[in-house]
Amino acid sequence: LHAVRLPEEEFYPAAGQGAIALEIRATDAPSRIFCEGINHPETMTRISAEREFLRLLDGGCHTPVGVFSKLENGQLTLKARVFPDAGGEPKSGALTGPADNPIALAAQLFHSLS
Repeated sequence: LHAVRLPEEEFYPAAGQGAIALEIRATDAPSRIFCEGINHPETMTRISAEREFLRLLDGGCHTPVGVFSKLENGQLTLKARVFPDAGGEPKSGALTGPADNPIALAAQLFHSLS
């Protein structure tokens, strides 16, 4: 058996891959406080961008797309590779911008690939 680790900078995972999400009632204050205590802000920023990119594609768990994000020094890098349903070459793109607006960065990347 021969195993090779695929670097995620080249082999993009699915959007939100590996993140754990908790869903609570909007009116459940104790649960909200608990969730705020275990939230990981860097992961939330990255996942927000990845999920927004997928939403703009009108994609879901069966959409052939890979998304990779990285947060360093207040800058968010978002990379995506979208594969056409009928085969052919994928569209790829990457952008880096301020991490304080991951939704806008996802929209910019989406429009650059449209």
